Amino acid sequence: MSYDFSLDKKKGALLMLAFISLAFLFFAAGWLSHAVLSPSQPEAIAPASESRGGRMAVGRPVPSAVPQVRKPTIVDNVLRSVRTAVSNPASLLARKAASDKKAGEKKAESSPAGDSSARKTDAAEPEKNVGEETADAQKAEPADQSAPGGQKKSADSVRFSVEVESFVLKDKAQHSVKALKKKGFDACMIRMGDTDAESKTWYVVQIGDYDHLSAAYAAASDFEKKEKKVAVIRTMKPHILEAGKICE
Repeated sequence: MSYDFSLDKKKGALLMLAFISLAFLFFAAGWLSHAVLSPSQPEAIAPASESRGGRMAVGRPVPSAVPQVRKPTIVDNVLRSVRTAVSNPASLLARKAASDKKAGEKKAESSPAGDSSARKTDAAEPEKNVGEETADAQKAEPADQSAPGGQKKSADSVRFSVEVESFVLKDKAQHSVKALKKKGFDACMIRMGDTDAESKTWYVVQIGDYDHLSAAYAAASDFEKKEKKVAVIRTMKPHILEAGKICE
């Protein structure tokens, strides 16, 4: 049994046409698959522009180099916040602290009663302190009437010293005492501070010390009227006063 594989012109032409058709089909299939599988990019429409004749030109598609940005959704925002919190927890804590601070400021602004009560308390404290000082002075004012000349028997009793000047140098204090004595004041100086160290001491000039606050106040007022200077009333223990007093 034998086969005839010889081709004539007609068979050769048909075979060539079949090969060309098959190649075309492969090309068409590849192009269609690429067009279907590749992501589609939206084309921007050029705005219609007015032509020279006054007509509106028809918009035509133009290629866009920048892809269209999709608007973020709520899910995207939540995921972004979670990623930020995981990667940088310090920023999340800072935002929370800022929100708490704003809430506290709003709460403080909405409650003025607390501020007014605090101001009333602060204003009442000086009045209370002044009242306590006055009460202490009134308690210390009465002297022991049984003692001669109003002198107090107890070593812990208080005397009221009327002081008019203070100096670091002893010579200046002595000069001030002499000048006040010439004017009729019972002036004297008191050494204050650390008596063992000369560099830590100073000298106070007084015009008298009294058992009663009223007497000291009267002496201070008289000095201020005559000399036009300020006199200070200081409470001192008798033993300290006598130890530091230097009278000439």
